[in-house]
Amino acid sequence: MKIKFELILLVFLFLGIVHAHAQTDAVALSDSLRLVITRICDKKQTSAYEGIFVLIHDQHPQKAVRCKVWFRPPYFYRLQFQLPHRQQKIDALLRDGKGWIKTANGWRPRPLPHFMKMATLQPKFEARYLQLIMQNYQLTLRPGEILIGRPTLFLEIKPKYPQRFGLRFWIDREKWVVLKRQRFIVQNHSEKSIMEQYFEQIAFRSSLPDSLFDLSEVKEMASVKKPLRARIDEKRFRTIEQAQEAVNFPIYSPQPLMQGFHLMSVRIVKEHHRQIVHTHYSDGLMNFSIFQFRGKPPRRWQRFSNLSEVPSNLPSCRRRQFIFVNHKDEFTFILVGNLPRRWLEKIFAQLQPSLL
Repeated sequence: MKIKFELILLVFLFLGIVHAHAQTDAVALSDSLRLVITRICDKKQTSAYEGIFVLIHDQHPQKAVRCKVWFRPPYFYRLQFQLPHRQQKIDALLRDGKGWIKTANGWRPRPLPHFMKMATLQPKFEARYLQLIMQNYQLTLRPGEILIGRPTLFLEIKPKYPQRFGLRFWIDREKWVVLKRQRFIVQNHSEKSIMEQYFEQIAFRSSLPDSLFDLSEVKEMASVKKPLRARIDEKRFRTIEQAQEAVNFPIYSPQPLMQGFHLMSVRIVKEHHRQIVHTHYSDGLMNFSIFQFRGKPPRRWQRFSNLSEVPSNLPSCRRRQFIFVNHKDEFTFILVGNLPRRWLEKIFAQLQPSLL
């Protein structure tokens, strides 16, 4: 009943039936968008379903990844992937961010690849990132088309600045499940789809068999290394000014910072004798991190100093993918982000001590 009330309210707001002053309308629009985004980001989805999910990168249907998915509330997924040009299937379980892969010897705990986690389709926008999205992107919400026989709400997050990607969602009006998700880039006043995910079949169930999610035969690894996080000393800060007191060298930052981007966090990691400063920046959807430490880069990282194989004008489809390593003054800087290559190069060129 509550969901139906929220849906009726949204439809009235966005069809223009509710009349008020312009400022009041803007506040109502912002609040309603927050309501929708918060609802579809809710980890505790309430509707069980089974379906077939398709993932397409860069408009190449011949490379489409298909997955049969079963979902049991609040956050348990069974995933069976059929990869293109391969006969074998991958059987996986995902529960609250933890993954298992089925092998001949039973279920084994494994970190699932990024593309497997994308089969959930539900976005994850933290409150502080959502605030940046509202500032740097144009958001549109309206009644959507009928997809696989189900009425939808259409949510578009379109960048205000060029060469940044946007997102589109088609949301089931009754169940609040994302039925289709598209990532696109705005470039030279035109749009290009760089990734599309959608259900080609979906059926909502009152319940699903327990056997689909049975982990009674989990085989633990013979030897498990102590987690890296347990072997390092880490401190977190919200500003560079606060973090600067914890290190004995100047913390660098890009000056000026690209339009729309904000510093989200600063981490100081001490591993063995080395202090590493990790600053993270975002405009809400696009992100980059800078890792800074004294000395030259380890040999295994030196190969990333050449970005000739990275596309120069397209952002990555993933949250973090492109890596750029270089040496400046007495420091090594590792830049990681889903930004175009030339943006990472520009950020490196603009790095300066923050508090001078």
